[in-house]
Amino acid sequence: MERGEGLQPDLAGAGAKLTAGSLCVVSLLALNSALSVYINLADYTPGYLDGVGLMLAPVLIEFIGFSAAYWLIPHRSVPLRYALTGGIIATVLFELLKWLFAIYLQSVSFRHIYGAMAVVPITLVWLYAVWLVVLFGASLTASLASFRYRPKAVRAAKGLDFYWVLRLVARFQQARTQRTHLPFNSLALLEPNIAEPMMRSYLAGLAGMGLIESDSHDHWWLSGSLSEHTLKDLHQGLGLRIPVEDIGLPSQGDDIDALILPIIEVLRGSLKAPLERPLSLCFPEVSAP
Repeated sequence: MERGEGLQPDLAGAGAKLTAGSLCVVSLLALNSALSVYINLADYTPGYLDGVGLMLAPVLIEFIGFSAAYWLIPHRSVPLRYALTGGIIATVLFELLKWLFAIYLQSVSFRHIYGAMAVVPITLVWLYAVWLVVLFGASLTASLASFRYRPKAVRAAKGLDFYWVLRLVARFQQARTQRTHLPFNSLALLEPNIAEPMMRSYLAGLAGMGLIESDSHDHWWLSGSLSEHTLKDLHQGLGLRIPVEDIGLPSQGDDIDALILPIIEVLRGSLKAPLERPLSLCFPEVSAP
């Protein structure tokens, strides 16, 4: 695929997704408001099941609205499970906010201060508080991917960047063979031991080298043939360190490792002997002039 191919449809799809998500959220919140007014002003006494349903319906609508907002609106791919988690937290906080705001309005008389204009400060305070809840849920949703669990041995190991980058390159080569692109979320699932900030830095470095490229949906693919790049390009272009020490590589035991581990061993072997040379042989004694 040539560079930039399919970018315009992706941008159009992103705009449609953003518009649909915003309309969905606004519609659900409007429905929630209408339902709340109906519950408070209905001129009948609901039965037990009707009452429970009317009490739970606004909460369910809020949950769907928040989850849809965190899933559809961001200009990047968000896993549904993270959006649902953020939706749950935002819904709980929103219900708590409604309860506290009702108590606050009962204890403070805006009408005595502002008269007929009391609705203005009340609305501004409410919108401010609601926006804080929405932003908190969005921040939580965006942060969840950065807190994936990684084994302690992997977190503590140093000098493994070259190993991880080679695994990513192998993943992209596999995707090219299958004529597919790799979404960032799929890469995160395929390589769960690479933290999101680290993976994004690897992808940015590989893209800067012209090895890979992406679209507006955070899908990645090889931009050219691997024959145009060398191990030296990865080593120097990304500033990676070859793990020459006896570091236990976090082998995944898959077909990717079958390709990567022999490369690492060859690089280790070529550097091990020169690095074990005593400094006395490098700097022999020199007689004073």
